[in-house]
Amino acid sequence: MYIQSIKNDTQNLPKPLASNKRPLGGESVSSSSCYSKPVLQQAFQDLEVHAPDCIESAEIFNSDSAYFDNKVVFAIRDWNSSPASQILHIEGPSETKNTSITSKVACSVAKVLSDLNLPTVYLFCGWASKSGEKWMISTIYRLIKRLAEHLDVVEGEYLDFDYMRIQELDGTLKTWDEALSIFSSLLDYAPPSLYVIIDGIERLENMDGNEKYVSSLLRLLLDRVTREVLCNGIGKQLKVLLTTTGSISSLNQLDDKELRTVTLNRQSTKGRPGDSRLGRSQIVLKVETYAKEM
Repeated sequence: MYIQSIKNDTQNLPKPLASNKRPLGGESVSSSSCYSKPVLQQAFQDLEVHAPDCIESAEIFNSDSAYFDNKVVFAIRDWNSSPASQILHIEGPSETKNTSITSKVACSVAKVLSDLNLPTVYLFCGWASKSGEKWMISTIYRLIKRLAEHLDVVEGEYLDFDYMRIQELDGTLKTWDEALSIFSSLLDYAPPSLYVIIDGIERLENMDGNEKYVSSLLRLLLDRVTREVLCNGIGKQLKVLLTTTGSISSLNQLDDKELRTVTLNRQSTKGRPGDSRLGRSQIVLKVETYAKEM
């Protein structure tokens, strides 16, 4: 029933509204519903004021020499090389005082994709020491900001977008639904191939009251992946990588048809994470995989 409803929706998928038209009647861009890519990017950049430090970009470590369990490396290779949109979940053992192996996996993949100059939206969620409300809303704000950096709109084109929607984002959870809607709208302008990497979202889910927000974000990503799969190659290619320590209940509620989970136990992570040893290899992705889509 769920898959059928998504299939029906694909017949009326929204199309990107970018065009070459400029604001009419001598209006400035800010007084029209049509905005250039730089104007929107600057508006979303300003959302940083609501984002605490624990929601940040990838931590820096020597990922060039990092080695991971082969089943993780092979799963990422298959996820990357498949022409279909997919969600891959790497679940590691519960966290210790050291940086989790799954965080290092996410960071390594983000770095490899960045080195290949592939459009990537990445988010690394740290532990919050105070109320989870600010950390939760900043998650979707930063996803919006990073997605805006990769809008597939050429210079001189304008996007049909209601600027008031951005102005409503005041850093409170009451704006969650609107922020989620904006993120979904911007996905319509995403490049033909887009990667989304989120590490540590279980830390946010574990805070009181946040599970419904995490669940709605993951549901949106799954819906978009499912739609692209049902478009049978005529839509976009959306690849989502989720890395967590321990299970996450929001993922357990999703239809797993487009979701693959690889679980690492403590035995498979025995020894210093990232070091070379039998049964481990480096994450290597080939740019040729994307030649057709790009």
